[in-house]
Amino acid sequence: MSRGSVRWATALLSCIFGFSGGASALTIVPDPVDFNIGSGKKALIGSIDFVSATPDRLDLQLTRESGKPFGLAILVVDSSLTDIREATNTGTIPGPDNDVVDDFVAFDTAFFQLDKWSKHESITDVFFVEYASDLLAIGDQIFIGLVDKKFREIGVVSALVVPEPATVLLLGLGLGGLAAVGRSARTRRAAR
Repeated sequence: MSRGSVRWATALLSCIFGFSGGASALTIVPDPVDFNIGSGKKALIGSIDFVSATPDRLDLQLTRESGKPFGLAILVVDSSLTDIREATNTGTIPGPDNDVVDDFVAFDTAFFQLDKWSKHESITDVFFVEYASDLLAIGDQIFIGLVDKKFREIGVVSALVVPEPATVLLLGLGLGGLAAVGRSARTRRAAR
């Protein structure tokens, strides 16, 4: 492969994977994550929507259909399930009313305590978790614990970080281009 082809391939891969320093978008599946935990009047029913996801930040929104007030504990583990991604900051993006009454980071996990809802309120404001050095990566598992006011686990739901569909398309185009350049170089050498 010629030096120009190597530079072209490096530039293409930098654009695809965001190595140039930009925060590229990630996709979370499933999105939203539905939960239905418990039974009867005490059942917690709702969903967690990933509003946006980049390697250094998750923005989430909760929709609650029924159940008593609860909190969330968000933990991200790498694809080998051996290393925890360190959460460094939490907060809310205020809307009409602030449903997240407390948020903090402890043991690399983001915690959110939610306000008591009336029977008619169901959607919280957007809240976020930021990651500094342990950036989110493709294959990471996101575990969301639903916890009571003493942060005891009520139930857990999970999601997976996958490449953004456009990134997969660009990767395919880039690999196809590299194959074509390699094939072209082999054909020229064989013709000599």
